[in-house]
Amino acid sequence: MPLTKDETLALWRQTRNLTHRTAEAMPEDHGDFAPWDGAMSFSGLARHILSSEKSLVQFLKEGSTKFQWDQGITEQAYPTLASVRRLLVEATAEHEAFLAALSEEEMSRPRTVDWGSFSAAQLLEDWQRHEIHHRGQMYVYLRLKGITPPNYE
Repeated sequence: MPLTKDETLALWRQTRNLTHRTAEAMPEDHGDFAPWDGAMSFSGLARHILSSEKSLVQFLKEGSTKFQWDQGITEQAYPTLASVRRLLVEATAEHEAFLAALSEEEMSRPRTVDWGSFSAAQLLEDWQRHEIHHRGQMYVYLRLKGITPPNYE
C-alpha cells in the first residue's frame, strides 16, 4: 500500500535532517576533502544532493517530461562548506514548502520520465535513496578524518 503524502514527507524530513547533521559534522576547513583524485569533495557531495533534488522540484513544478540537471549549484557559486550549509537550509525550506503544498492527487498522479512512469511520491522516494547513498559517502569521509558521524534517529 502506498504511503500517504504526510508519511512520504515525514520520511523525507527524517532523511534531510540527518543530511543536515552530517554536513554540520565536518569542520569548515575540510569541506574540500576528497579521498582520491577525481572524487567529489565532501561539499561537492552535498551540492550534488541539492542540485539533484532541485531538478526534481523544478520537474514537478513545471510538469515537464525532462529534467534540467544543471541547477547552478556549483563549486563556483557555493565555494565553502559554510555556503553549502546555508544552501542546505534554504533549499530544504523551499522544497519542503513546495512538497507540502502538493495535494494527495498531485503526489500520486503518474508522471512520465525517460525511464518510466512514476508518481511524485515514487520519484521523491528515489531521490531520497540517492541522498542516502551520497550521505553514506559523506559518512566515510568523516570517518577518514577521524570524525564520528551523527547517529541515525
